[in-house]
Amino acid sequence: MMKKLLVVVTVFLMAFGIAVSAAAQQTITLEFATNAPPLVTNAYKEVAKAFNEKYPHIIVDVTSQGAEFEALMRTRMASLDLPDMWTTHGWSVERYSEYLRPLNDQPWIEDIIESMLPTISNDEGQIFVLPIDSDQAGIVVNKTVLERAGVDYYDLHTWDDFRDAFEKVKKSGATPAGFYGRDPRSFARFLLWAGSSLFTTSPSHDYSEQLLDGTFDWSRWDTANELLLEMKEKGYMNPDVLTATADSVHQSMALDEIAFLFTNNSAVVSVLEYNPDAKMGFIPVFAYHPDGPRFLIGGERNAVGIAFNTPYEEECLLFLEFLTQPENVRLISEAQGLPPALKGIENDLGPLTEDYQRWQGLPIVPYFDRAYLPSGMWSVLQNVGAGVVSGEYTPSEGSKILEENYHRLRAENQ
Repeated sequence: MMKKLLVVVTVFLMAFGIAVSAAAQQTITLEFATNAPPLVTNAYKEVAKAFNEKYPHIIVDVTSQGAEFEALMRTRMASLDLPDMWTTHGWSVERYSEYLRPLNDQPWIEDIIESMLPTISNDEGQIFVLPIDSDQAGIVVNKTVLERAGVDYYDLHTWDDFRDAFEKVKKSGATPAGFYGRDPRSFARFLLWAGSSLFTTSPSHDYSEQLLDGTFDWSRWDTANELLLEMKEKGYMNPDVLTATADSVHQSMALDEIAFLFTNNSAVVSVLEYNPDAKMGFIPVFAYHPDGPRFLIGGERNAVGIAFNTPYEEECLLFLEFLTQPENVRLISEAQGLPPALKGIENDLGPLTEDYQRWQGLPIVPYFDRAYLPSGMWSVLQNVGAGVVSGEYTPSEGSKILEENYHRLRAENQ
């Protein structure tokens, strides 16, 4: 009788142990949301696949919502229905910090390059993201197109210099500047570049305090909208600007048909996918006022945070640690066309390397909307930029829309 009882107990314990073991290895799926461009999103997916091979019970589901990302995130923040992890695209402190787990206790925190720390730290020194690369953006150029047109792309300083360059490129038969209306972020980026040049980088026209305290005269913004409209009216944009996609513009640039893109350097990586021999690079943003400098735009680009309420905190921390491995940092930062944000890691930026070295020492200013506009203005800039180019809004009407939303969002965010 005792033997039978012992057998029964042993079998029960074995079954219980198997059940516990199976439960411990139950498959977990982590949602990873991003608005990264396709090549960078694919790099994240590649890292997620390698992570799953090492940890078969953890799946990282990488999803990209593109231009809809910010609107979707606002909805999800309001309901606290957050992804387990997401990329913060420059807003880890101002917009997302209250929804993110602080990460100062992680072992890789000491590996972040010094220049990134002010960008990703709040007033108490808390850091909420793992930064993978360090953003430095200017104006993307196809050097072959500009050389054929007789333009010295390294000697473009002012907006008038760019006007002259646009005319030369147009006369050569190529398109001066590529924009894609299917993704109105391309118009908004130009407005941000112009906004910095017009309103914050010139000592004689520095309205940064007024932008921050709510007293900025938004009729001044007419000039930024007028620059965008001028490019359309003078034929400096691609003829299919309202229907073009990022891919179609990048393909045209790869074929040496477009000279300039007002965007970050991930576009260079995309162009080189279509034509590895394209002669690509980037140059600083123009000075609009005589006492203004040329400059680059920098800050946080690929940075990953963890939701404060995720039920899978340990698994998310494990994935972030996996992301810090040099091969993963290189994969993502090279896809974005940016230098790494972690110490001791070097990557291959191909034709961009020479230009990164050339522009060392230039002023690096923050993205205009991140520094001076309330959260939520990015989508308004997209709407206004697209409306000005399509003719739906005059430059003045566009400025009024920006003003109304600026004050509305300031009130909501306070």
